[in-house]
Amino acid sequence: MSEELLPCPFCGSEAERRDDIQGGAWCVMCQQCTGCTFGDTIEDAEVEWNTRASAGDWDAVRSAIKLLRTVSIGEANQHVMADKLTAALPENRK
Repeated sequence: MSEELLPCPFCGSEAERRDDIQGGAWCVMCQQCTGCTFGDTIEDAEVEWNTRASAGDWDAVRSAIKLLRTVSIGEANQHVMADKLTAALPENRK
């Protein structure tokens, strides 16, 4: 049975379930900033989403932003993702 999804730890928005992506994996993804968790089943992805690091772990987010901005990973939208994560940082919220 599906779990109730907690708000996004980065921006506080609602999450949605996405099925059968990334070679058969399942995903729970934020509707706003595209933060996500994956699992072999939708239930696994839900558990990962609801038990992920707390919203207070902003140093990890800052490290991810730096990595997205400095390492070429072959994704056209890596800078867009970095911009969205940067906007979600507490010091950048209005």
